[in-house]
Amino acid sequence: MKSEKRLTLSYKSDLSPYNYPCYLVELIPAIKVDGEEKAIGNPVEAGSDQTLAIEIIIPNQPLERITNNIIAGEFYNLCITWPSFSSQCGENLGKRLIANIETKGPDFLKDGIIQEEIAGDFLFLQGKTFFGQVGIMDEIASSFLHLPYFKEICSANLFLEADVDYLFGMPYTMSIRGLSIDADRNICAVIGSQEKIKEFMTISGYTSSTLEHNIWEKWYGEGAISAIKAIQIANESNIPIYDIDASNVSIVDGFNIPSLAKQDIKNAINAGNIAKCPQSSINYLGWQGIGYIIQNPTTGEARYEIADVSGGMFLATIAYLLKAYFELYQIEKKAIDYAKTLTNLDGTPKDDDCNTLLLLLSIWQINGQKMSLEKASFCMLYMI
Repeated sequence: MKSEKRLTLSYKSDLSPYNYPCYLVELIPAIKVDGEEKAIGNPVEAGSDQTLAIEIIIPNQPLERITNNIIAGEFYNLCITWPSFSSQCGENLGKRLIANIETKGPDFLKDGIIQEEIAGDFLFLQGKTFFGQVGIMDEIASSFLHLPYFKEICSANLFLEADVDYLFGMPYTMSIRGLSIDADRNICAVIGSQEKIKEFMTISGYTSSTLEHNIWEKWYGEGAISAIKAIQIANESNIPIYDIDASNVSIVDGFNIPSLAKQDIKNAINAGNIAKCPQSSINYLGWQGIGYIIQNPTTGEARYEIADVSGGMFLATIAYLLKAYFELYQIEKKAIDYAKTLTNLDGTPKDDDCNTLLLLLSIWQINGQKMSLEKASFCMLYMI
């Protein structure tokens, strides 16, 4: 399947799980490619727990299976892609999304039904942007450390996360909690000394975790959380941050953190890993939890976790997100017109007052692609 196609997991029903009690709503899971249904599953009750499994087959490598616990009624974009992000792909996705917003309105939910054309394209665009930015930062890190590297196929789930209320242990009502990203597969093959490889993997991991909240906040303001940000907030709140290994793993028992996180850290330490974890949970915009890191001390490979939720989450309202995206698109169109006033017919800058444009155009060489004049002017306006 081409990485430019939208792959989603959604749930079909005559009743919306966001408008009716869960016990009245029977859902049918469906896998779709660009809105075309490719497979369906057995009926399930809204709000019930399910397992999403993705199998990745790479020649001459063992079968890889990625599993995640999900809730029936959530909406998933399964972003399986290469790290490179062509400008044409981004432009096509953006135009298609804007056209749907203009005709259907900036809402993921309409009468309790998720609009796949809008939600799917929005999440897909964010996933492609995330891996594009990860690729750029890995390219910079590898150049700085003088390490050749190869990026394998990437995988992330971007989804509308549901909040389920239970009655006597059974799902009762559902609501949209926020937007989440969970980057399950972000693998680099690096060639060099063990010390430099470890340094590269540490930098890459920190950057990827940071981008899990930054992809939401860059355009839409504060309100997202990731493992790195949760640790940063804990540090700024004067909560002690501990480096944990086999010599001091017993201190975890005294931490004021979720029990599942405690057990995860202990299991990781027993398996020969190390961990970084705050002593207690944080409260951020009503969200309570922790961020922690489990790392292989030899290779630098790591996973970045937030307790009880998956990956980075955006907590603001979805209607606000799409409204902001629509406004940014209008700004970008103005930037294109602005660029034309600064350039000659052949696309070259008119005079020395365009030095910022010239600088942006000269340094943007990642993946062999130069930034277009329009994009450079957009960046200049954004920086101003």
